[in-house]
Parts: sequence; structure tokens; C-alpha cells
Amino acid sequence: MGAYGNTGEASKSPAPIALDAGGNRRVSILDLIYIRNKLNMDVTIGDNWRADVNSDGKINALDLIFVRNLLNTSR
Repeated sequence: MGAYGNTGEASKSPAPIALDAGGNRRVSILDLIYIRNKLNMDVTIGDNWRADVNSDGKINALDLIFVRNLLNTSR
């Protein structure tokens, strides 16, 4: 599994799927909802790491902005 074995980091896929917080293999409005529901939660619990799309160790508004900007540019 590499340097990050047995962690959320080991399971992250390359972009743009890494931005797929909801896990449906597409980046959509559902990802924004998923992140919103996980705001300020601990990134190390369960699958919360998915909501940390910019990999800064926090689930916050920056993750929402990151996905929103991607959605705006893909239209």
C-alpha cells in the first residue's frame, strides 16, 4: 500500500476521481452535499477522509470551494 498503508491516503485515487467525495465515481453536486454534511468532522474517522478533497487534513469550506470551482469549470 505504500508509505501511507492502512490509511485514507492509501485509498485516494488520482484526480479528478479524488474530488469525488461521495464515492459515485463522478464529481457532482452530491459531492458538495457530502462535504457539507461532514464539515468540521475528524478526518481520521471512518470514510471522512473523502470529504478532505484538497488534502489539507481538515474538512472545511476550502473543500467545498475546491469542488464548486471544478463543477463551474466543467460546464
